[in-house]
Amino acid sequence: MKYCTYCGNQLDDNDAFCAKCGRKADSNNQNNNSYNNYNDNSFISSNDSGLVIAIKVLMVIHCAILAFTTLGFGLIWSIPMTISYFNRIKRGQKISTGFKVCTLIFVSVIAGALMLIDENH
Repeated sequence: MKYCTYCGNQLDDNDAFCAKCGRKADSNNQNNNSYNNYNDNSFISSNDSGLVIAIKVLMVIHCAILAFTTLGFGLIWSIPMTISYFNRIKRGQKISTGFKVCTLIFVSVIAGALMLIDENH
């Protein structure tokens, strides 16, 4: 038996994709009894790049700043977009250019610019 390195789901040895998260099964770890890259409640995952970590930190900091400076009105955009970014990165989904530009405009200029620079997502 092997386990998905992204979500920890138990896989058969001949499975090419995980039935739970849909990610490609790691064929190099046929006898992998633990999953190293998965922590369901972590803010920063072990497979996050430095750029992704910087974006996550900047988005959270910006949400905290908006909570105090705009009486919460700025959070209408910031919190849903931050959560969406975290979920997309966790699932390994591609971040669209439109989402990156909206982050640049509505959430954080620096985080949005870093997203536009990030070619992996």
